[in-house]
Amino acid sequence: MMILRLFPALLVTALLAPVVLSGQQPLTLEKIWASSQLVPNDAGQFNFLEDGRHYTRLIGNSILRFDVLTGREEEIIYSGGYQFRIQGYAFSKDEQFILLETD
Repeated sequence: MMILRLFPALLVTALLAPVVLSGQQPLTLEKIWASSQLVPNDAGQFNFLEDGRHYTRLIGNSILRFDVLTGREEEIIYSGGYQFRIQGYAFSKDEQFILLETD
């Protein structure tokens, strides 16, 4: 008896589902390769430090150290000034030296 009462609701849902779902646009090769609709947001360059509690980011022409737990900036590790533009960086294994990639 209960199934008979639910049947009209199920029937309407089954008939309307394709109409509602058809509002989605198909995924095309143009959308994938020619447009920027599917490009993910970039988190920027960052490196976790060996202590596991800090990470560094290249912001502008400076390398800054942040606390992982709070997200707060703690220290300017390197400031490049205006002599050259820093494109990237890497720490030595012991994190005592920085290799700078410039233009």
